[in-house]
Amino acid sequence: MKYLLAMKLDTFWAAGEAEREKVVRISLFCGKSNLYAYLKTRRDGIAKSSALLECLKKDLLGYVQGEKISFINYPLKMDNYSSFFIRIWTFTQEIPYGELRSYKWLSERAGTKGYRAVGAALARNPFPILVPCHRVIKKNGNLGGYSAGLEIKKKLLEIEGSFISCPSRWKCYNYSTIIPGPSRE
Repeated sequence: MKYLLAMKLDTFWAAGEAEREKVVRISLFCGKSNLYAYLKTRRDGIAKSSALLECLKKDLLGYVQGEKISFINYPLKMDNYSSFFIRIWTFTQEIPYGELRSYKWLSERAGTKGYRAVGAALARNPFPILVPCHRVIKKNGNLGGYSAGLEIKKKLLEIEGSFISCPSRWKCYNYSTIIPGPSRE
């Protein structure tokens, strides 16, 4: 049986799906209409919620209110993903709340020089927030990309205290928390 949860999180919307007591997907949306369009495609054969999703809902609401919630113990359904994607997502889960890492750091941590491949794995992350790919930015401090859109990435980083709003652009607030990769001397 598949389960579905939809909710408003701060200025954006989220939908969560679970199956057999594992999270299958979290989807984030800037607008309520986008959420409803997504839900229309997911209605058939799905029950409204489960204990797992109700717990996740509580934690996500706490998270957007500034609580330092750890999502690392949520069971994630990763059966249909490559070992490379799973490795990247596992290392991404190790990035602490409120800290940032670069794509380069993550690729070196995973033992690859494929920064773009790391970016591609993060772009396909079906578990945003639970696998906090919003904490991965370019080594020069630019945001990079985010599958749910840069406005949501900015908001998540702002919630964690990693970015502040400036009149014309966003700037990295605690850039010093970007940990460089191991040196290759």
